Amino acid sequence: MSEIYASIDVGTNSALLLIAKIEKHIVSPEMQSEPDISGKTKTLPAVTRQRLEPCLEKLASVRLGEDLKAESEEITVGPQAQSRLIKAMLEFRQVIHNTGAKLMALTLTEAMRQATNQEDILHEFETIFELHNIAPTILTGPEEALGSWMGVAHYYDKKEFVSLDIGAGSTELSTKEHRTKDLHGNSNTIQCAKAVLDNIK
Repeated sequence: MSEIYASIDVGTNSALLLIAKIEKHIVSPEMQSEPDISGKTKTLPAVTRQRLEPCLEKLASVRLGEDLKAESEEITVGPQAQSRLIKAMLEFRQVIHNTGAKLMALTLTEAMRQATNQEDILHEFETIFELHNIAPTILTGPEEALGSWMGVAHYYDKKEFVSLDIGAGSTELSTKEHRTKDLHGNSNTIQCAKAVLDNIK
């Protein structure tokens, strides 16, 4: 029986629940054949590899940025946005329960990085997911950027590329150095959703 895992990613505009399972597959000798130094093809032994395969995704529109209000010098997530967020998390918790998945990650990004009332919201998360023994994590900009790159790398064979993640509250650019193999990621507060709303107005 495959192990089933869950993760929740809370962005500025939407929250995403991912349910995935680990699938084992055998890589045959033919698939692993590669030339050696002399140019002759050598056949490597068959190996068993594991791959994380998505089996369910659920998206909820929480629109935290819509109610991200500046009160004096403080930026807070408003009551309506908090209500939408809590409703979505309760629905996600039920799906996780129904599928028997193990919650492995619960991350929040740009809106929560800005919000000065983040502690109140984190407390709500801790209460909702109390039985899952996992604490919500507010990612730093670089952490979010590198996470985006790794997500692409999981399904993209070429390991040297640039990833661009355009979000509602921020945009992340990540790349991997050819020589050092070091990952570099940067996050900028380029608010896609805000720009669209401003143009509509």
